[in-house]
Amino acid sequence: MDKKRKEKIADRQLTPGRRFLAFLPALVIMGLIFFFSAQPAEESGEVSEFLGERFFQAASNLFGLGWTMQKIASLNLEAQHAIRKAAHFTEYFILGLALFRGFRVNFPEVHNSRSGILRKWTLQPVIISGLYAASDEIHQIFIPGRYAAVSDALVDTLGAATGILLLSLIRMVQSGKPVEVDHGS
Repeated sequence: MDKKRKEKIADRQLTPGRRFLAFLPALVIMGLIFFFSAQPAEESGEVSEFLGERFFQAASNLFGLGWTMQKIASLNLEAQHAIRKAAHFTEYFILGLALFRGFRVNFPEVHNSRSGILRKWTLQPVIISGLYAASDEIHQIFIPGRYAAVSDALVDTLGAATGILLLSLIRMVQSGKPVEVDHGS
């Protein structure tokens, strides 16, 4: 991004509407997570099986493996646990990216603070993601065939933290500042 564009963006007034819009992608993703968590176990399983089957078909075609539908179904069945965990990680990875953006836009003054980048732009989004993951697991207790799993909340939080850390590191490298972790001292 050129210097003039950066200055123009920095001079923009941060209105309540802009503040809200910065968090809108995160709110949409939270809504999608809630929607998927509200699916009964049978319906959720069908979605996972469908996605797994498409993944193995694509892999077979892409690499010319020539797997039969029986082989694909077998691989899919074996991989369902990993597919579900990967889905948890991925949806919260994306949530982490969206929350990072919302905090970065809403707290631009942190941009010039070496220690503040990790504290303001990463700690709050990780905490919010972790709390949302925990509330999502509690929500699933009330859905037929579903249950709460601490391991899912941990995978979710790890996914968000990974996305947030990745973007935070990219921002620091782009800004040319050394990567320093603020331990809150």
